[in-house]
Amino acid sequence: MLTRLSWLLARRLLVVAFLTSTTLPSYAQLSSLTPTTAPIVGGTRGMPAPPANPFNLPSGNYIPIHKSAQGTPCIRISAISRAQVTNPQVIDQMVTAVNSCPKTIKLQVCYFKSADCILMTVNGLSSLQRTLGITSGITDFRFEYRELGS
Repeated sequence: MLTRLSWLLARRLLVVAFLTSTTLPSYAQLSSLTPTTAPIVGGTRGMPAPPANPFNLPSGNYIPIHKSAQGTPCIRISAISRAQVTNPQVIDQMVTAVNSCPKTIKLQVCYFKSADCILMTVNGLSSLQRTLGITSGITDFRFEYRELGS
């Protein structure tokens, strides 16, 4: 009886370990050789993007952003905060990426001026919502994203 119980417990732990390893977002850092666009900044309604500094131009070799046939950016990202149902003091900080072009686009989304990032692959003509982070009571945040080259 005890060995069967131990076997069932070990099997459950293995299933939980597999599920958490495959469903959690990837917090990977990019290689310095991966081509990216210049960072684009946004935020929730309570904390919009900081004003652009005309004297602080991005330096480096950046690739251009993906654009539609009309010349508008293909990717539009918005941010929301949502309280968890089980504990309203715990806040999910979510980002939604909308791709208005038919091409699949890869993104790296980070907290503003942070290395805490997630990778997103947004299929053409679709949207994708991911959790950037989970906090306790902080509803407003800023983010920056980069489109990744192939």
